[in-house]
Amino acid sequence: AAAAAPAAKEAAPPSAAEASKPAAEARPAEGAVVFKVECDTTPGEAVALIGDPKELGAWDASGAVALTVDTYPLWRSEPLRVGGKDIEYKFVVIGEDKAIKRWEPIEGNRKLKAGEEPKVSKFGHL
Repeated sequence: AAAAAPAAKEAAPPSAAEASKPAAEARPAEGAVVFKVECDTTPGEAVALIGDPKELGAWDASGAVALTVDTYPLWRSEPLRVGGKDIEYKFVVIGEDKAIKRWEPIEGNRKLKAGEEPKVSKFGHL
């Protein structure tokens, strides 16, 4: 299937949202939070975040948000706006094909109250 990506390369002025994106080391934008988790993985695996808000895929694996390595084994998300309401989420380990290889083995889901910053988590431990 042909991708429509080349059209996006046309020179266009950045939108206000793009111009205000924080640099990687900057503080997250107002209302955005950064999720961090300590998780051991094997080559080809990565950690992702899935949850009830649409920004976290609405529990659909295809919408899970991949994290990047901060300092292994610490993984972090980009600053995410998660709707300004209480949310539930879990961390998952994904393969190179982005399919979920394993769900975080915890009872229930992690919870984040609106306005709170998530604490650094350890995969599989509440």
